[in-house]
Amino acid sequence: MKAQMSRFNRVWSRRDFWLTGLAALAYAPQALAHRMPMSSTDINIVSEQNKWRFDFTHRMPTHDALALLGRLNQPQQLETMQDFARLGLYYERAFLLRSQDELLPQSPIGAETVDNYFFYYAEMKLPKNTDLAQSILVKSSVLSELSRDWLHHINITKGNQRGSLNFSGRSPWRPLWRKK
Repeated sequence: MKAQMSRFNRVWSRRDFWLTGLAALAYAPQALAHRMPMSSTDINIVSEQNKWRFDFTHRMPTHDALALLGRLNQPQQLETMQDFARLGLYYERAFLLRSQDELLPQSPIGAETVDNYFFYYAEMKLPKNTDLAQSILVKSSVLSELSRDWLHHINITKGNQRGSLNFSGRSPWRPLWRKK
């Protein structure tokens, strides 16, 4: 029994430290390789006099925005209005809304970087008689160019009601709003 205890209570040798360090280094690239590109969009649906106004706040990590610009054969920088505009145009192609067979355009408001995130702001207005639950569909492929494993999370707020959608892979068109 005493010999067995001393085997477990021994002091680590240099060889033990080296083997542990090499094992940790062997698994580090695998851990880094599985970082999933993620973005999010907040949609606030506001009732105005005779219209629905949709306020969009799109958000993605700055390193993903720079990588995306590189994939689009653009300079990898976020310093000028042109850089922000390129990403705004990207959102117009990758984040789509439609009513029946007609695509619904978003009107750009602005863009900025805050901390480690790129933000793109847009809005859309629709007639008040539009049935939000039946006629508006959304589809997203934001950041799909960077990896097969990507996620775009969408939060939707209408008054005190909330909903969310997740897009990844080859997600189909989905209703933007569901009646509760």
